[in-house]
Amino acid sequence: MGAMAISEETEKKRVLIFSGMSTSQSDTFYAHLEQSNPEINGSFRPKDLNEANYVVYLLKTWDDARFAPGAEELPEIFKHIEAIKKPATDVSLKAALSDDRDIRFIFYSLADSEYPSLECIANHLALEVSRKQGDHFENNMIRDCAAKLVSAND
Repeated sequence: MGAMAISEETEKKRVLIFSGMSTSQSDTFYAHLEQSNPEINGSFRPKDLNEANYVVYLLKTWDDARFAPGAEELPEIFKHIEAIKKPATDVSLKAALSDDRDIRFIFYSLADSEYPSLECIANHLALEVSRKQGDHFENNMIRDCAAKLVSAND
């Protein structure tokens, strides 16, 4: 009797993004996300919170959070945005949904991070998605990426 190998495929993480990106920019962004972190499903586009593990907001400024999709439905999440010490480039919050799933909300203020490239944001987000519970590390991906651009232009 031969041994049977059982392979478990880990479910890839799904990212819902709210931004002003065009469809082609969004496709490029998702592709870069998946390339940077294979744990991310870059081809699936969640339509709502129930289909996502991560919800990402690319805001021009923190003030734009008041008008972002979900602000009225999820006031407990968005009240944290108002309390941010500014300037800040990003904020990550975890919440439990009614079905006992955890979901992470990640907000970016593009103005406070000096409008980084979508590649910089995708790299930062890919690293954030790789965080496991209990991980404590500072993610300087956006700042480091911006510093490279400045030094390249000097």
